[in-house]
Amino acid sequence: MSDEWHELLAHEQYTEVDGVRTHFYDVGEGTPIVPIHGGGLTSSAELNWGAVIRPLAEHCRVIAIDQPGFGFTDLPNEDFFEPRTRADFLIDFLEAHDVGPVTLAGNSEGMFGTIYIALTRPDLVEKVVVVNSRTPRPEEPSGDLHTTEPTMESTREGLEAFRDHHLVEPENHPLFAGPITDEKVERFHEIESRCWEYNNARHEMYTTDRSVSFYEDRLIDYWAPELDQPGLLTYSTTPEIFPRVHYEDNEAKQREIEAYFADMEQLDDPMAMFHDMKDAEIHIWQDALHHVMTDQRDRWVDVVTGFLAE
Repeated sequence: MSDEWHELLAHEQYTEVDGVRTHFYDVGEGTPIVPIHGGGLTSSAELNWGAVIRPLAEHCRVIAIDQPGFGFTDLPNEDFFEPRTRADFLIDFLEAHDVGPVTLAGNSEGMFGTIYIALTRPDLVEKVVVVNSRTPRPEEPSGDLHTTEPTMESTREGLEAFRDHHLVEPENHPLFAGPITDEKVERFHEIESRCWEYNNARHEMYTTDRSVSFYEDRLIDYWAPELDQPGLLTYSTTPEIFPRVHYEDNEAKQREIEAYFADMEQLDDPMAMFHDMKDAEIHIWQDALHHVMTDQRDRWVDVVTGFLAE
């Protein structure tokens, strides 16, 4: 049992937004920051942002939300498979709770909501933080989003694989600071059981043009230069859109992934965004994978809280 994990869970809350039962964390006081998670099966405020919610809350107010169809938030309909619909939902959450202006921090697919809300509702957004995100996708997904119906055993194996292969410093996360207990497995099995069919439906959508992270006529990250808010880009030297780097046991999948990324330098996208934005700074870490905010927790929190204080 991890005391840090239970201390984090003590802050979870539920509310209704547009008739949707919504799970979120609201911790700390002061300047509000709203972390936005990505789009995997177990993506949630807890898994994606659990390492930094309480450390950030020592300096500011942290409002971390499970988007519809993720974590413990319900899914109203399939429109919420699209990043734009989920971003509109986040706007409704902020308005319903009279929160704003805020700093938005988007990890992976969460960048869409970060830039979209900052563009369309600048009155709600003071600053933006982008965390290891790259919007382009292959025409055919590699398959790592698709899953079979979860079992307790598969959930345990998934948590162990995430700890062992997708984090450099798993002990920085309350979930992995102690053993993976039956209680933890049961909680994430509930998340997977709630979300796996939604996840597979999103996976199918990702083969269509609905999946592309477009806003109006271009990919969302190409709108970053239009932002008037200050921006902070935090990346690792392996900022893949999904954690796809550990498939040594599946040569076909590894070849497919390598072919997709062959023409991309790992930091081309964030460097282009940094140079084109009106007011931006960038921080890049080695010794970190997709969840740089977990792997470099203390330094990441220092950088972000310093940015908030500017």
